[in-house]
Amino acid sequence: MIKPWVNRCFLVIVVFVLQACATKGIDPTQSGGLTISTVDSKDVSVSNVYVRQFENEILIHADARPTEPVRFFHPGHLSFELFTADGHQFFNLDVTRYTRKHSDGHRSKMKHVSFWVRMPIDLPNGARLTVSHHEKSVHEKK
Repeated sequence: MIKPWVNRCFLVIVVFVLQACATKGIDPTQSGGLTISTVDSKDVSVSNVYVRQFENEILIHADARPTEPVRFFHPGHLSFELFTADGHQFFNLDVTRYTRKHSDGHRSKMKHVSFWVRMPIDLPNGARLTVSHHEKSVHEKK
């Protein structure tokens, strides 16, 4: 037989988990604490970029879409660079993992992929995020 305190602990844990999943975080672009810019490549555009600040972490999302309909989409990778208000680089991440291909319509050959970054940091006030697309899956730094 399960003890009553175990049931209560389980219920408390479930409530906290559901509450954490229900929160959508704070959008720092609305408060002016963050500006976002994108850099497209020749064949791919970066779209649907958003950032959410949670208590101790941020979530960054971006989509990469081909500029013209293609049969096979090779998404390359995205670079996420965050700069502080005074221009110092806070971080520079290359992201190559992405979700499966998504179709924009039933018969469309246009695809997109989603890139996600989740980091345990607090955004500095006045920061600037630049999201850049690179054709190759490996970033070649100059």
